[in-house]
Amino acid sequence: MDLRHAKLFLDEVAELSTHMQAKLLRVLESGEYSPLGGKTKYADIRIISATNRDIHQMLTDGIVREDFYHRLNVISLEMPPLRPHFDIKMVRTCFKFKVTIFQVR
Repeated sequence: MDLRHAKLFLDEVAELSTHMQAKLLRVLESGEYSPLGGKTKYADIRIISATNRDIHQMLTDGIVREDFYHRLNVISLEMPPLRPHFDIKMVRTCFKFKVTIFQVR
């Protein structure tokens, strides 16, 4: 399997155990992973993650590793729940604003 320039979506990333966070952090930092029964391979991946939990509180409580959080938290987009009203224009505007700020840095 070729993992060059792959995108990986992790839903409910706050649910990962600290052991799995460490394994994923290794892939993010070095690009290396070891499939079961195989040789070490290289992956160049981008992560998109989501959670509906209070990740800052979980960081304070030690449930989420600080190094893992900082590696994932490049562009943070906090959105209100979409249940009461779904306004795609609001989502698009918010995302464009965040990306623009990130690119200016």
